[in-house]
Amino acid sequence: MVILSQESSGVPLPPHDEIRAQLAYDRMTNDHLAQQVVSQSVQIVGQQERIQGLELQATRNPVTHLYNEVGFNTRLDQIRETLPNTPIAIIEVDLGNFKLINDKLGHPVGDTVLRAVGAGFRESDAEMLVGHPHGDEFRVAAPLEARQNQELSDEERLQAMINRLKVVGEMLKAQIPQLAALGFSISAGGAILRPGMGLAEVIQEADKAMYRDKHEYKEAIFKSLPLRQRIAHHVGTTLLKYSRAQPSR
Repeated sequence: MVILSQESSGVPLPPHDEIRAQLAYDRMTNDHLAQQVVSQSVQIVGQQERIQGLELQATRNPVTHLYNEVGFNTRLDQIRETLPNTPIAIIEVDLGNFKLINDKLGHPVGDTVLRAVGAGFRESDAEMLVGHPHGDEFRVAAPLEARQNQELSDEERLQAMINRLKVVGEMLKAQIPQLAALGFSISAGGAILRPGMGLAEVIQEADKAMYRDKHEYKEAIFKSLPLRQRIAHHVGTTLLKYSRAQPSR
């Protein structure tokens, strides 16, 4: 602590004036230190916010703010470490005719549909980990331990989860008639990630199941059409294949 003395000022100071001068100096020094602390704190907070922003960009889908593939896999690894002996349901989801929705209703409406689907999935089951890797595809995971209906097998509980996800699509079509008119649908297929299994092979199995579900849905829609429309569709498809098979001139 610096003390103003008679020698430094050149003029002798009464004791009480010297004390006031010292207090004023201390106050000025403390104010300067406080400003430095505040400035450094602001810089640290700003750096932390930038780091958090970069982490969100790296792990979240920019449209739905759900986990992207990196974030999903990281969170799933944490769940597997916490529950090393628990089987986990992995479900692949595809939104049917989503491109048509973007083309006909616009990308803002398409983005709204994506966010609504993601929110609906999360609300359907609080234990589900919901990811949005890209585009019109979602990925869902949920431990199969300590869930309701313990009398059911893992496969039956997996199917029950898939059914709940599909209900979200039906609810959206009821709320937004344009989606039904454009043939919007949710196809889903799942597989069970058991201890010791690799995630990639289970995702591949779930993906195959999802495409089977998508094909079966299209077949069911086709069979529900009047005979005249089915014949017209068959003729049109045959002509298209024939035209593509012809060599270009």
